[in-house]
Amino acid sequence: MGKITLLIYAAAMLAIGAKTWAHTLERFVLGDRLGVRPLVATIVSTFYGASAILGGVALTYQVGLGVIWFMLPFYLGTITFILWLQRIAGARKYTLPDFLGGFYGPRFAIASTFLLTILCLVPEEIIASGKVLASFTDLSVEAAMGLMAVVLIVPVMGGGMRADVQTDIAQFGLMLVMLIVALPFVWAPGTAAPSHLPAEYLDPLALISPQEIAVFFVLLFFLPFTSAPLYQRLFVSESAASARKALLYSVGIWMAIDATVVLCGFAALQMWPTLSDPDL
Repeated sequence: MGKITLLIYAAAMLAIGAKTWAHTLERFVLGDRLGVRPLVATIVSTFYGASAILGGVALTYQVGLGVIWFMLPFYLGTITFILWLQRIAGARKYTLPDFLGGFYGPRFAIASTFLLTILCLVPEEIIASGKVLASFTDLSVEAAMGLMAVVLIVPVMGGGMRADVQTDIAQFGLMLVMLIVALPFVWAPGTAAPSHLPAEYLDPLALISPQEIAVFFVLLFFLPFTSAPLYQRLFVSESAASARKALLYSVGIWMAIDATVVLCGFAALQMWPTLSDPDL
């Protein structure tokens, strides 16, 4: 059943890419104007995917409630980022280099294009999805990563921004369904009960150092400010008001997802307390 589900998912993503094929450069880069609902789905999925969810469970397994220092700064940074929305959503730009070029000139725009081409690659998503695929099939992790790279990249190569958003919406729905399915298991009596966990796992400061907290706070607080995919979505929002609502709703959904992720990590601690590599 798992293999069939994964094959259906891969086929659906490729079909979305074919259906949303962009025939002009403007269509490829800009896609459709987005209202609140599609914005929420694509923003949530942009930041939360296989790597964030699986990584969050593994991190909870390792540091307990210390994982909140990877979550709170991101929430606060996103809420603070809303103060910039009026300028971004009303910029009438297509890309982040185009937007930055308006401030610093064409040379900076060209340089930032090359830089973003390198920085916007997301190997962690390929790694995480490859591990998931390998665990349900006979494929090696390397082969599964290669296959998932094709599934993730090919639709966007053909359909551009519209394909990216449509696949995000599909992934958002699947992510919510899977998290809802997981809830009865993590809420089962005794599965993730805090009283059954070692005390240090319930102390946010016990298993993570102040230096680590400071580093992750800075990195994750400013993540929304430096995220090219987020800017790209805000450029095609219907209005600054739509973008503002979408970001606030996204923060609420991220909190709900993270709560489920933490419970899954606690459940894993209860069921498999001696894992050497929780990422696997």
